[in-house]
Amino acid sequence: MVLNRFVLHVIPGYITNIFLAEYEHGLLLLDCGAASDVQRIEDYCLQNLKRSPQDIKLAVVTHIHPDHSGGAANLRNRFGTLIASQNELDRWYAGPGGFIQHKLDRFMMQGVARRMQRSLEKTFFPRRINADFLLSDGDSLPIFQDWQAIHVPGHTSHDLVLYNQAESLLYVSDCVLEVKGKYQNPLPIMFPEQMLSSYTKLSTLDAATILLAHGEAIKTEDPRRVFTLARELLKSPPNKMTHRVQCMSVFSPEGWQQRNKQGC
Repeated sequence: MVLNRFVLHVIPGYITNIFLAEYEHGLLLLDCGAASDVQRIEDYCLQNLKRSPQDIKLAVVTHIHPDHSGGAANLRNRFGTLIASQNELDRWYAGPGGFIQHKLDRFMMQGVARRMQRSLEKTFFPRRINADFLLSDGDSLPIFQDWQAIHVPGHTSHDLVLYNQAESLLYVSDCVLEVKGKYQNPLPIMFPEQMLSSYTKLSTLDAATILLAHGEAIKTEDPRRVFTLARELLKSPPNKMTHRVQCMSVFSPEGWQQRNKQGC
């Protein structure tokens, strides 16, 4: 996708779309993918862009789940990539409960891969990201000032979306999913009330293109419709599968406080 200020590339990751913005002064990763995606990112840079992966000046971790943060440590160690995340991200896998949740989340990612008929790949990544830049709601990204980080808790406590107002472009990470042609809310939703507020916040943004980590990009003249639908989907009662995922997601320090609300 050729835009005014950069070219946007989509790298097919292990279970997600990985978006790479190509500028003359460097490359920006909108998320870090899974641990095994670092090789895919390197290959794409070398083969498609004819650029070194050391040109990746910044990679954002939109939230701690392994398909979004798993590549962060390897990107930093191999290429010197600087990492940015929401300022409370490293609390999620802290302590004994976080240790359990870290293992469960990797297990659940492999379950998604199996349903997608993917071969199993390595999933291990550090429980702490130790980001170089800690972002608060509304901050501009370091090095790439045309992007804004917006805090949208609900799926976790620390989710970010990335908004480029000049290009009318919004990367929503896991806030909206497309599965078999239908839009869905993320799994789990640990904080339903905050998720509702986050969708309201997202509906105020002028975004002609909405990028999904899972599914095809949405081209729209009315982005409010997308997030109004997401709000309506929140009213749907959980089925057995969604309830199981919710109850497998309550072991982080912040998630543990929600276990009774989740009916677990």
